[in-house]
Amino acid sequence: MKKEKGITLVGLVMSIIILIIISSIAVYSGTGTVRYAKFNKAKSEMEIMQTNVNSWYQEYQKIEVSDSEEIPEGKTKEDVKIERQVAFINNYGVATSDSSCDPTALDKTVSATGITASDYRFLSGDYVKNNFGLDESFDFLVSIPERTVILFNGLKYNGEMYYTVEDFGVYNVSYNSPNSITFNLEQGDNTDIIISDLKIIDTENLETDISKFIVQYKKNSDSNYSNVISDVTKFVDENDDKTKFKFSVSEIGDYTIRISTTDKKIFEEKSIMVFEKKLTEEVTGIFVSTIDYTDNTESDDSKILTVDGAMLLSAGSQAVPSRVQNDKFVWRTSNSNVATVTGDGVVKCGTEPGIATITLYGSNGTSSKCRVKTTAKIATTSSNLKYTINGAEGSDVNPTIPGGFYPIDTNITGTTANNIEWKLTGNQINTGKGLVIMNEAGDQFVWVPLKKDEVVLDTTNHTIPSETEVTVTSDLYTPMATTYTYNGTTYYRSMLYIFSGDTTTMVRYNTGYVPGTIHYREPSLITGSSEDIWAPMTSVAGTENDAQYYTNAGFTETQGVIGFGAKMQEDYDEMITQVQAYGGFWVGRFESSFNDKTNKIACIAGAKSIVNNDKSDRDEDNMWYGLYRTHKAYSNTSSMIWDCQYDAMMNWMAKNGITVASETVMSGTTRNVGNDEINGKRITGNPKYNDKLNNVIDLYGNSYEWNLGACDNCNRTYRGGNIGHFFQPSYRGNGRSYRTGGTGGSRLTLYIK
Repeated sequence: MKKEKGITLVGLVMSIIILIIISSIAVYSGTGTVRYAKFNKAKSEMEIMQTNVNSWYQEYQKIEVSDSEEIPEGKTKEDVKIERQVAFINNYGVATSDSSCDPTALDKTVSATGITASDYRFLSGDYVKNNFGLDESFDFLVSIPERTVILFNGLKYNGEMYYTVEDFGVYNVSYNSPNSITFNLEQGDNTDIIISDLKIIDTENLETDISKFIVQYKKNSDSNYSNVISDVTKFVDENDDKTKFKFSVSEIGDYTIRISTTDKKIFEEKSIMVFEKKLTEEVTGIFVSTIDYTDNTESDDSKILTVDGAMLLSAGSQAVPSRVQNDKFVWRTSNSNVATVTGDGVVKCGTEPGIATITLYGSNGTSSKCRVKTTAKIATTSSNLKYTINGAEGSDVNPTIPGGFYPIDTNITGTTANNIEWKLTGNQINTGKGLVIMNEAGDQFVWVPLKKDEVVLDTTNHTIPSETEVTVTSDLYTPMATTYTYNGTTYYRSMLYIFSGDTTTMVRYNTGYVPGTIHYREPSLITGSSEDIWAPMTSVAGTENDAQYYTNAGFTETQGVIGFGAKMQEDYDEMITQVQAYGGFWVGRFESSFNDKTNKIACIAGAKSIVNNDKSDRDEDNMWYGLYRTHKAYSNTSSMIWDCQYDAMMNWMAKNGITVASETVMSGTTRNVGNDEINGKRITGNPKYNDKLNNVIDLYGNSYEWNLGACDNCNRTYRGGNIGHFFQPSYRGNGRSYRTGGTGGSRLTLYIK
């Protein structure tokens, strides 16, 4: 077949079709390019407008009415402030009700975005062009108070409508960025959570107001967030002068806090653990360590169910001594995770905090129940770290706590205006009249506060205490010590007081109770000679008492009684110096007992008083000298209580409205002490009696408490009540220091070093 050159009809038709298609693509592409350019222009202008609105918002926020301004009659400062804010907003654009704003377009925009039109201002394209230097522009709706920008009428691109900066894929960096909200969390008092350093990135000068955000929280074990129901409280932290915000959750635990914008689109989350106060930077973790008993019922006086918070240790540690008097019973716990009970009635903490019921079933069908509450604590790993309640310098109202101890909740309820209250974090309540601390061995101590400038007599700034009886008031000046000179050297010595009165305590300072006399004095040796009436002596005349038993007190033949006296004065001077430096000291919550496992003096409830302990009877530790030695061996800042410390404790209680000089009246109520002796043993902290003042227990009953004071040339001083005589806590007596028997115990004290 012969081929012909040229184009066929079919080829011509196909060429025309291809040209049409190419032409269509070019037209479509050009239109798309125009649309894309318009989209980018709108996006760019939205960013410009948002930046300006953010700037206006900062100025809007700073509008205030000063206290010195004259307010028009009939108006308030808030009225004037609102008027100024409205006038400020009116400087920009026109109201949405203005005729310049197309009602139809407005309705369309409102319908599409759900905005409240009355909250916005209309900025026409001409307005934007003339005020922002743009060649041509779109129309906008802006809200200065809400810091938002809306593209009036919107823009359609690729089938989608665009109205807001978020629609354009642009976040308001200073308002709506997912990472723009920054803040820090810390724990405050009780279950307070503190929000600090709340700010918005790239706007360092913006004064952030938390009311512009939504604050939510949830326990990490929960799935849903809860809004903060009550308003977040704004306050200035006195420790760093920063403005912060706080709110409270209902219980301890792990929480996530979310702070979001009012539209909830943008948020930031942080986690915090709410727990009992973190005591040191070195911790081993949370363990259950305290227990309180409530709702105690007794079906029979012979079946005493006793659970006492003083004795509870960490989970898995040594058992609590039982005080149940009959072993023919069966014990049960309702929740072994919270508390367990052994066959002989020993109640111990479980592995988690909570409430459990301990039931004692009797063989005759009777039962006795007690609800116990365990509380989570944080343990310290170091015994030499000391700290204060709030981290600031220690003082009478900010106790310094020895390393290895932590505050506990004693479940004190009811306060008076004069009570010293310690506000602890975590799940603790105010501990009321005396802060109590405990260590892992279960020993408990109570803080006795003294103002630093009132520990040592200062006649320049104070009037010397009265030598006649005066009523104790909260501001009465009662220093512990003053100075004296012996052989040309100046030392400290005690200032001692005499208390009287049934309901209103009276007190007088006794100027005759000083070293150098044979009356009550401190510090001083006793040797049987009226010439040996000081502590730092270079020679002694007597051969009895201290001169005979100093080895029982822990001194060698080489040191002798002179070394004993020198050490006594040295210890006294250091104690006064440290009490003055820290504003108080720690006194044993209970009378002293003995811990056979640690081979140390103990300060726990439910134990036998030290004078009735088998160990003390075997090696004469229940002589005054043995008690002196074992109390000093407890720690490098411990001792048997000094006479002036006892008086300081009495003065502190009396200044808080507590009667300390009555045998029958106790804090305005009838005392209930009775015979504390059970089966021949005096039990510390017996809950059957109300022998508790400012959280200090066993002052009325149990045993007389030997102290370091001296009297005459052969006696040491003791204080407080006994099971048979002189139940008033402030009572001062004296006895032979070398005698043994069951009439005299003592009480531990610690000072901070």
